[in-house]
Amino acid sequence: PGFSKMLASLGDIYVDDAFGAAHRAHASVEGVTKYLPAYAGFLMESEINSL
Repeated sequence: PGFSKMLASLGDIYVDDAFGAAHRAHASVEGVTKYLPAYAGFLMESEINSL
């Protein structure tokens, strides 16, 4: 939790554009979403629409 919070302190929002890593429960992928508003990016949207 501490590392996620520290990463979140460096920004205002979190945009995940890495479809291949979205399922990972890492501090830099999942943890920061507990402290910042989180959104999917344009590339993520494109990948999801291609499914």
